[in-house]
Amino acid sequence: MKAYDIIYLEEAMDNLGCAFDYAINVLKIQGEEFLNYFVNSKICSFFEKGHPSYVIGMSGIDLVHNIFNSLNINKDICYMKMQNFSIEYWIGSCLAYYQWYTSFPFKNIMYKVDYRYLKKMYQTYHEMDIQRFVEELNKLIINSRKETNLAKYRKLRGLSQSELAKKSDVSLRMIQLYEQRVNDIDKASFRVVYNLSVALGVDSSSLLENPTIDL
Repeated sequence: MKAYDIIYLEEAMDNLGCAFDYAINVLKIQGEEFLNYFVNSKICSFFEKGHPSYVIGMSGIDLVHNIFNSLNINKDICYMKMQNFSIEYWIGSCLAYYQWYTSFPFKNIMYKVDYRYLKKMYQTYHEMDIQRFVEELNKLIINSRKETNLAKYRKLRGLSQSELAKKSDVSLRMIQLYEQRVNDIDKASFRVVYNLSVALGVDSSSLLENPTIDL
């Protein structure tokens, strides 16, 4: 069952796309920051349920300022025509489609996928059928429910992420990104995987998510 009637979908996608484009490219708000504003505002719950006032009753610019107003954030309005070919527009419109298609709350989606990953997806998926975007996000969300091999072996050794960082000489942030699947450990350098494997006392291939990849 879809989140709301398909007759609202095209305009909902356009409005959320314009909202992202406007907030990030005109108001100069960081993508991750604006996404956080959106999912934590009451406007988000109205949008994901297909409330006509929010999905078709206002422009993307008005949507942004309604989000800010609901969070008691003051921003001057700058009315201008949005571009429907920016990365930010693509991210917003694809998120609107994915939420409509799956009926997942936006907050649940963004708990599994961060803004940086969506930007990485643009290069590969922006010229493909949007259903490919849906398939990729579904795979990512399903996989994120399963603990990474790195996290599994780290916990088996009784190490915190900080302790593993010191023991392996791999940065704490890098370890966090691998465990969150933001970065793919299968694409890490030999040195990083080797250092982690030595620190954990396992073979390098044991830390890979796809063991067919040779180091």
